Amino acid sequence: MYLKPSEIFYSQDSINNVFTSGHKGTYIGDTLDRIIEGRLSYDSLPTITVTKRPGSNKWTTLDNRRLWIFHHLQAQRLCDKIYVNTREYENLSSWDRKKFTNSDGITIITRRNPGGKWHRKISPVRPQDSINNVFTSGHKGTYIGDTLDRIIEGRLSYDSLPTITVTKRSGSNKWTTLDNRRLWIFHHLQAQGLCDKIYVNTREYENLSSWDRRKFTNSNGITIITRRNPGGKWHKKISPVRPKCEDPEPLRVTEQILNHLKYFTVKIALV
Repeated sequence: MYLKPSEIFYSQDSINNVFTSGHKGTYIGDTLDRIIEGRLSYDSLPTITVTKRPGSNKWTTLDNRRLWIFHHLQAQRLCDKIYVNTREYENLSSWDRKKFTNSDGITIITRRNPGGKWHRKISPVRPQDSINNVFTSGHKGTYIGDTLDRIIEGRLSYDSLPTITVTKRSGSNKWTTLDNRRLWIFHHLQAQGLCDKIYVNTREYENLSSWDRRKFTNSNGITIITRRNPGGKWHKKISPVRPKCEDPEPLRVTEQILNHLKYFTVKIALV
C-alpha cells in the first residue's frame, strides 16, 4: 500500500539521532542530506510498517526516524507517496506495543543533534490534521456528527452554530479558518445541497494572537479526519465538498474556506 508521509503519525514524542539498524550508526540528518543532494536514494531506506491502534483511524508507525526523514522530503517535494507495510495492532509484540506513547503523533524531537544541515532549512510536513469529535464551546459536549444529523433532519438550524472566522495567511489567497469542527459540518451540508453560502467574520492574520497562529499546521486544508467517532450517521453517507482556491468573491463554503488543523487543542487534521 502507498501512503503520503503526511498521512502517517509518529508513535513517540522523541527519537534517537542515529539509526540502529539499516544505515546503522548513521546520523539521520546526514542521511537526509545525502538524499536531498542526490547522493542516496530514499528507496534504500527499509520499508516503513504502519498500524492502526484500537479505536483510531490514524496510520501510526514505530519507524519514527525514517518517518522524520520522509516528512522533510515531502516538504521539499522530493517524495509524494511511499510504499508501506501494514500490520494489525493485535499482531504486534507486547514489547512493540509498549513503545507507543501518548504523543499526538504530529511532531517529534531528536534527543541529540541529528547531524546534517538541511533539516535546519526545512519545515517538515505534519501528518494530516484532525479535529476533536465533540464541541468544546457552542453546543459544548455535543458530538459533531450528532449536530450534523439534527440539522439534516430538520431538528436544528445551522444558523445556531457560532459564526466562523476566516483569515488569509501572509502570501496566501486562501480563506482559512480555525473553526474546523463547524466547517466540517458545513462541508457535509453543502454536499447535501442544504447550504450554499454562509456568513463569516474576517480577520487579519497579523491581528491573530500568537497562540492562535501557532495552531496552524502545514496541512493543505482540503481534508480533515476526526480523532474519534464523531457520532451520528449522516456523515457516513455523505462525501463532503472539498475546498478550492477559485472565485475570490463571494465566499462559498466549498470554494474559499480551507481548514488548517488545530495542532494544540485538536492535535491534528483538516488542511
